[in-house]
Amino acid sequence: MAEHTIDINLDKCRRHEEVVSQLSPLFSVLAGDSVKIKLTVTKFTYPDFLVLVTAALRKLDEINVTPDGEIEIDDKTSGYISRMNFFQNLNVKFEEQFQRQDNNGRFIEITNFDGESDYLMVDKVVQMLQRYTSIDQSVMYLISFCLGEVVGNIFFHAESKNGGWITAQYYAKHNKIRIVVCDTGCGVHHSLKTNQKYAAWTEAEALEKCIENKVTNGKGMGFGLYATANFAKLNKGELLIYSGDNCLTSNRHGIKVSSGNKWQGTFVYLEINTDISVQPELVTDGYTDFIDSFKERYEEGGINGLW
Repeated sequence: MAEHTIDINLDKCRRHEEVVSQLSPLFSVLAGDSVKIKLTVTKFTYPDFLVLVTAALRKLDEINVTPDGEIEIDDKTSGYISRMNFFQNLNVKFEEQFQRQDNNGRFIEITNFDGESDYLMVDKVVQMLQRYTSIDQSVMYLISFCLGEVVGNIFFHAESKNGGWITAQYYAKHNKIRIVVCDTGCGVHHSLKTNQKYAAWTEAEALEKCIENKVTNGKGMGFGLYATANFAKLNKGELLIYSGDNCLTSNRHGIKVSSGNKWQGTFVYLEINTDISVQPELVTDGYTDFIDSFKERYEEGGINGLW
């Protein structure tokens, strides 16, 4: 049995890769080991950083390891972190000193989902954004389509015992939404290697190729990440896919794959400008049936009539 002391200081993190570097030691913990955590969050931190911490710590459930430790926070950050359901998802007792209000179209709390609730996560994001008339309609269509593809990937490809995790926040002042969908499953490389066409690819090659059209392990069309990368590029946003020891960044400046610390599984970060219009047919190579599906589900007579 080994003892692990792990310092997670989100105050020092400005990028997702920096968060992974602090969480990576958690993925080497074995059954029977002991884990002591010191978590520091005394400054504002993005919820997409918090969801990565949550997913990495909850992966320890699979080997029946319960971490011990301490959390250093202050009054300014503790309420926000708690409202995002961070403590709740980690089974940490925290007495909230405020009355909970509706998220009011601003955010989606850190949420664990499975194959039966995956598309409900898309519904939550769409319904959050529909409160804002300023959001470009093409962006709404494409977020719904691309996010549906990303959450679906977890159950087609990830082999994740803990399902998936999601959080999203809309920053109205900046016309921007940040979304993270993550899992602690097998990762992109392992998944694609089950297709003999890609068995010889390295992990970096698998990550670089996974956003190309028709690249799949055979359980899907290989279209979702391709369309999502197109969307981020044309929207002047950003797509980040981190899996294993490699990270892919795709934006209007190009595509870059770099090596880093280990993330067990895959997480997808999507940053979209909600005021920049994108022609859907340019994202999806002419396929636009999803627009009619969106209208049926979310506009008059659809799911919104239930709320």
